[in-house]
Amino acid sequence: MESLREPLPATLRITGYKSHAKEILHCLKNKYFKELEDLEVDGQKVEVPQPLSWYPEELAWHTNLSRKILRK
Repeated sequence: MESLREPLPATLRITGYKSHAKEILHCLKNKYFKELEDLEVDGQKVEVPQPLSWYPEELAWHTNLSRKILRK
């Protein structure tokens, strides 16, 4: 029961045409994810999103932040 009460990690998945998905992935990795390094929100260190190892071509990512903090 304790595990069920823990918040799930936030995830995102890039979909669409392969060329568009690759372009979005490039922007995320080289601009937006770099801005998250050394960032803290409400006293919680932001973990730079990591690709889900089982999802092909790095088109799915996860982070330790809750959805509530991501909205901020």
